[in-house]
Amino acid sequence: MAVEFHSGRWTFRYYEQGRKGAYRRITLPETVTTREEAEAYQELWRQRKRRARNDRTPSSTPISALWDRYDREHAALYLKSTTAKDLRGVWFLHLAPHFGEIPIGDLGDTDITAYISKRLNQVSARKGRPVTNRSINKELAYLSAFLRWAREGAHILFDPIVIKYLPARRPIPIILTFAEMAAFLMAAEPFYRALFGCLYGMGLRIKEARALSWEHIELVQSQAIITDTKGGMQRIVPIPGWLIEVLTAVQPAKAHGPLFLRAKDGTRFPDVRRAVERARTKAGIIKRITPHLLRHAFATHHMELETNLRKIQEMLGHTRIATTEWYTHVAVAHLKTATDTFNRALTAEMAKLSATPAPNSAELPVIPTRTRKGRKDTRT
Repeated sequence: MAVEFHSGRWTFRYYEQGRKGAYRRITLPETVTTREEAEAYQELWRQRKRRARNDRTPSSTPISALWDRYDREHAALYLKSTTAKDLRGVWFLHLAPHFGEIPIGDLGDTDITAYISKRLNQVSARKGRPVTNRSINKELAYLSAFLRWAREGAHILFDPIVIKYLPARRPIPIILTFAEMAAFLMAAEPFYRALFGCLYGMGLRIKEARALSWEHIELVQSQAIITDTKGGMQRIVPIPGWLIEVLTAVQPAKAHGPLFLRAKDGTRFPDVRRAVERARTKAGIIKRITPHLLRHAFATHHMELETNLRKIQEMLGHTRIATTEWYTHVAVAHLKTATDTFNRALTAEMAKLSATPAPNSAELPVIPTRTRKGRKDTRT
């Protein structure tokens, strides 16, 4: 189509998949001021796109042949190391055996449906239980990102595939009460009390707590700088007063370097589940506790205390407010325990009343009433 003068700039339409497909409007630079210049620019654009089409990877290429390039050109550069590692594991364990030999141009909805059906009938080797919808959705999301890269990054022409995710809800954890949290922290050894205090008192992830250094802690200003975050953006979180006392108790004479090192060899500790279990048992808590549950408790307790949602989002380091809003459901579920206690007490009192024999009707007092004509009626 010929060039157009649109909103003060020269533009033209580009049909990526032919005249019958969708188009996008290409806006030319402000330096293009005449129609002749715009048409020349349009021709150069068409030549460049024509060369790109000629250099396209054929759609008959198997998906496995493209995955190494995707890992090298996209995953290794734009994904966090932990995400890229998880992506490789999902590919080799699940996606490659099913999709690896399929030419990318032949991939269709039936292949996706067959993969979902196969995974629903499998048992997780690590957890020993059926594969959940959330796990399958994560694998489908990885596949969807790869297909998007193949179309936009590798310039491969193939029919678009709409991936429908399975219905799944994020499980609501069972949060510790304030009393249980205090008992848990007091039952932990001083070293782990400081670690658990950072997870709960500042709402940190375990990876963020492990990366803390004394240079990141400002006890006078009651704040900490969190560097190794999930989204890569540093944030500053306040340190509550009780946590300052806990950190001061374990602070060395020359406070520098990482906060939490193993006492045996001075390396960063790999796992804290045993310490969590010792503190849980000593505190007499029946509920299951994980390090990440302490971060959930931080958000839930702030929600119950009616802390501003935006402030909770900032302290947790969430990019989207919808992620923080999920804790409103957790808080409601946590408050339900108080209702259950109330209901049990009321049910017990009602049971006592039901066990008491009903009085004899002859012993009931006579209550005078009035009939419709105004006469007294002494019926019981």
